[in-house]
Amino acid sequence: MPEDIRISEFNELQFKMIRIHKLQDQINELFVNPLSPNLAFGDYNYNLLVSIIRNLYAEVHSKCTDEEREEINNLLEDIDNLMEDEPPYQQSNHPTGRKAILDNDNWKKLRKKIHTLNLKVRGLLDAHGYNPDKNYELDGL
Repeated sequence: MPEDIRISEFNELQFKMIRIHKLQDQINELFVNPLSPNLAFGDYNYNLLVSIIRNLYAEVHSKCTDEEREEINNLLEDIDNLMEDEPPYQQSNHPTGRKAILDNDNWKKLRKKIHTLNLKVRGLLDAHGYNPDKNYELDGL
């Protein structure tokens, strides 16, 4: 294998690991208060969590088996359905305007699904070699 191809493969893996690390950091930060509105992005943190976990899954998707993909797709579909049919915040009318009221039962269901999705995706990253503790070896490097 020519040396420039090995170096290119090594650099791509480094950039992938950096992307994965950044996404995982963002997830960890948002899990501190997932119900909080995020003014920078104009959405609730739980919506951002799902979006970022989708991005994290995209990093490993090509390595996943059909069964792994089906499991993640089913979880994502469940989450989408919960957010549409049983959102954590219900809108109510208030004399000074609309007010969001937390529905604890809906939030517990959604939180559990998001947590499960996060663990499953991180498990896939580990299972498919995207764990920073594992060394990527290229011949001659």
